[in-house]
Amino acid sequence: MTDSTSQYSNWLAPLAAGLLASSCCIVQLAFNLLALPCAGFSVLTPYRPFFLALTSISLAHLLWPLVRRNRSKGHATGVDASASCNTCSPEKTPVGSKGSTGRLRLRLLLAMLTLVITFSPELVGWWNRSALDGSTLVARRNFGHDHSTGASSAGLLNSLLEMSGIHASSPRDTAQSDATDAKSDSSADTTQLELKVAGIKCEACASRVKSAAMNVDGVVACQVDQRSGRTLISLAPASSIEAVQDRLMKAISALDAEYTVTVRGLHHGRQLFAERAW
Repeated sequence: MTDSTSQYSNWLAPLAAGLLASSCCIVQLAFNLLALPCAGFSVLTPYRPFFLALTSISLAHLLWPLVRRNRSKGHATGVDASASCNTCSPEKTPVGSKGSTGRLRLRLLLAMLTLVITFSPELVGWWNRSALDGSTLVARRNFGHDHSTGASSAGLLNSLLEMSGIHASSPRDTAQSDATDAKSDSSADTTQLELKVAGIKCEACASRVKSAAMNVDGVVACQVDQRSGRTLISLAPASSIEAVQDRLMKAISALDAEYTVTVRGLHHGRQLFAERAW
């Protein structure tokens, strides 16, 4: 194997390791675009810690020339850059030359692409658990803990002010309160159908469920949690709940024979994944 072939193999190693670490999530997404069924890449999920470690090692090996370049940059003044430049290998290109800079930039680009591929399940999972109107659901393993640190701190401060007889109010607070009330009124008009879809094996497959639900007439938003199978469907105000429910059951069941769809309830007003435990 020549030096050039070995070098290109080292460049592709992080991409391959990142693809395995993501359980081939990108590949399954491509299959989704081609309307192909689940390929079963979820069998790689139990080995993800090993693949993540392999990806980290490959990235370190890929980015090491960047560190070495910074170390040797100050010593490159006395190097004869013209000596045997045409016959040198990619690794022996003089520091500071155009070829060396281009290869280092390529390494940095490959590292960024590797990170995107590696953590594509998390990115796709965020999309699956988010509503199309911009409100992001707080999806956690243990549902029921939906109080953030900032909200808790604000509530504690308000409680202390009330106990001391001080009521902190300002025009800005009043405006925010009015906006919150208006948002609550609009959320109260929202009707959500709650389903449980059993058999979703990966985030890419959960994305298929979300896309299928969004293509059903009468659906305005859909949120899917892959781990629990919980699916929240926001319905259009003038739609028939029974008709939309029937179309949803058929559309999701047609994706995979292993999917089992059950109706968990109907909610009036917006529901978040963190509002109740399963």
